[in-house]
Amino acid sequence: MTLTWKANDLITTNDIGISIPQKLNPGPLTTRITYFAPVCLIFFFILIATIHIMYRINIHPMHYLFVAAGFFAFHLLLSYFAAHINIHLAFILSALTSVGLVTFYLSTALGPKFPWKVALAGQLFFLVLFSYTFFVKGVTGLTVAIGSVVTLGVLMKVTAHVDWDEVFKQRNNASKKMRKKHARLNPMEPPPLPVSD
Repeated sequence: MTLTWKANDLITTNDIGISIPQKLNPGPLTTRITYFAPVCLIFFFILIATIHIMYRINIHPMHYLFVAAGFFAFHLLLSYFAAHINIHLAFILSALTSVGLVTFYLSTALGPKFPWKVALAGQLFFLVLFSYTFFVKGVTGLTVAIGSVVTLGVLMKVTAHVDWDEVFKQRNNASKKMRKKHARLNPMEPPPLPVSD
């Protein structure tokens, strides 16, 4: 293609250039999304911990481990899918897989009392929406800032009436009961270290 620039009356000392549309390069994009994955996971863990306190559901550290694995399945699949299929399709498939894994696991492992819809909404917000902002240049930082403030506001609202002394007292009482039980059953062995709920 040959392009010719013609101007009858052009008064300027500035250089003139043409910006040619560039195809999206999936490599650097997936690298940036994966780099910020721990930020998304921390926000999601804060949501799960809040559910633990508000709904009084016993969430073991192993539950957090499996949730983290399901969460990072998105980034793992996206990294490999992006090299073989369209980046948008890779994003959708990876997101559906990760959200399905985490939601299924939490609802199955923690029973019907667990509010899986809240966890689903949280993962869609903290993982999918946040990761998709990397497709639009210049809005990722703003989205993280807004998301952080909105999350803070929601957490402050739902935990405003929580008696934190009572929450931590229950944990201390559970640890003491476990030590006493161990001392009765195994008087010669040292008590186990307390395990957080």
